[in-house]
Amino acid sequence: MGTLLKKYHSIIGIGTFCIAIISISIAFKTTILDICRLLSSENTDSAKRIFALNYLSIIGMFINPIGTGLGIAAILEKGTKKSLAITGFVINTLITIFGFISCIK
Repeated sequence: MGTLLKKYHSIIGIGTFCIAIISISIAFKTTILDICRLLSSENTDSAKRIFALNYLSIIGMFINPIGTGLGIAAILEKGTKKSLAITGFVINTLITIFGFISCIK
């Protein structure tokens, strides 16, 4: 009988999935901050709120392509499970595409 090797998730795939989760949380925080800014009855846009919004957007713009590249590397890695790598790759790619589309306005 041949020995069956147990497949484990790729460490790169786990990293890609973590980056995707961080990207989703950044996207939600950015969206919530932007909605709060638009819906506030007072016309006082504090510099801290606008700085946080821009800072989170810039972080998201740089972290998503990195997650996409790591996702490709994790998918191409042999002998490991691919589910987290594929999920992270898809999420990072979608957020990257939507980010570029939103910049075009």
